[in-house]
Amino acid sequence: MGATLWRRRWIVDGSRTANQRLAMVQAFDANLKEVRKGLKGSDANRFERAVAGVLFLRGLSPMLQLETDAPDVVAFSPGGRAIIVECTIGAKDAATKVGKLVDRRATLTSSDSQASLRAEDVVALLVTGQSREQAKVVASECEKHSIAMLTAEELRDELDSAQVISSADEWYDRVVSRATGAAAGEEVPRAT
Repeated sequence: MGATLWRRRWIVDGSRTANQRLAMVQAFDANLKEVRKGLKGSDANRFERAVAGVLFLRGLSPMLQLETDAPDVVAFSPGGRAIIVECTIGAKDAATKVGKLVDRRATLTSSDSQASLRAEDVVALLVTGQSREQAKVVASECEKHSIAMLTAEELRDELDSAQVISSADEWYDRVVSRATGAAAGEEVPRAT
């Protein structure tokens, strides 16, 4: 073609395109029945797997940690921003999980860490199987430490809104605004 350079690029309209991740998961778990059961049950390991599933459906790249002295789930957005997740199904260990998130976020952002991530690129997220009402006490602890929190209702919203592709980095920004907005007493954005 001579000296002419041609480029082609696919443009995806997220409002009209099915979420391919969702389609793949639903090929084996119709209507996300097992994911939903995992989010409601009393099995902590199954809850963690279900939370990782929600993160995957929202476009993140999650990994369940095999090391016991580590966050329950770590995830990255396509833009390279990190989320460290602690999961809890009850109230009894929630305060401990908040402390772990504070420590683990500091570890990842310290200059001594091999990861050496910038603080603004790491969000700590507590995911609870409790309702917002049941988790009020731990929510105030999360606010004090700029930790985002997802409750049972918000997890359901995230699953319900997974039908349409959304930007994982926009989702990340929404979660960060939950942490910073809640700390400032602002209304926090919900799943879109």
